[in-house]
Amino acid sequence: RWSPSLEVEVAWRFDSRAKGIGLEVINGGSVVRRIDEDEVVVLGDAPLVVCEGRAPYIEVCIEAMDDGPCGDGINDFGIGWTATDPENLKQLGLVAAEVPSSWVVDFTTSMVCLSINNSEEARGHGASSCGLYVGDRVGVRATPEDSAVEVYVNGHLCARLPTRPGKEVPQGARLFPVLDLYGRVSQLSRSYAEVPAP
Repeated sequence: RWSPSLEVEVAWRFDSRAKGIGLEVINGGSVVRRIDEDEVVVLGDAPLVVCEGRAPYIEVCIEAMDDGPCGDGINDFGIGWTATDPENLKQLGLVAAEVPSSWVVDFTTSMVCLSINNSEEARGHGASSCGLYVGDRVGVRATPEDSAVEVYVNGHLCARLPTRPGKEVPQGARLFPVLDLYGRVSQLSRSYAEVPAP
């Protein structure tokens, strides 16, 4: 029997069309890997599934890391959201924070930094790229109750990055995943987790 009004949730994948030339999307969009050091931004091909009572959450698994420093040797990778539909983007930028209407958590060697529209908003010292290993799951979640972005590693809350009024992640908006593989992290797979879990 047909149910034309039945809503279907579409899981996002790494978008093979909305990525920089330094990345390759493989395994049907479930994995992205760096193949060059320039233009290392990738977006998701569908918005995150967000509904009443469930805050925006994105999680990836680190599949591979380079032995030595890459990029600038300080910044490692970024993970977050953009309210800009990939179909409407004219240019991606060199790093995830340069994508318009974005909230990106950058993992550096000593901390995590929240950038909103390519401007640093907050720092947290409970997580950094130095404590990440192959197999770790990294996630970020927007919290509506106190206007913060939470950073999770393997399901455990590591940092809360507050946003100023008017800068919070818009609840109910269509948010697309945005990531960059700028430093040692060279391959990520997407997780199907919708909430943080140990």
